[in-house]
Amino acid sequence: MSTSTFSVRVDSVLKTEVEKCLADMGMSMSTAINIYLRQIARQKSIPFIITSAPLPNRKLWRPLRRGNASRTNRMCMVTRIWKAFAER
Repeated sequence: MSTSTFSVRVDSVLKTEVEKCLADMGMSMSTAINIYLRQIARQKSIPFIITSAPLPNRKLWRPLRRGNASRTNRMCMVTRIWKAFAER
């Protein structure tokens, strides 16, 4: 397998922070980026959700997972969950 080199501009503080995290995992920046690129190639998409809104946490979704609420109550719960996001 031949290799290629490319440059990426990144905030130096972020780079240092990520390098420390990766070192704790026993991984280099190059290895982490290769894993990331392989996942994109395999999944044909970014391997995580990119959003400006926070993702729902388990506590907010717990009532919906119970499944014993009526459809109207579930819709009210969903409305409350999204309202909680808007207030953050």
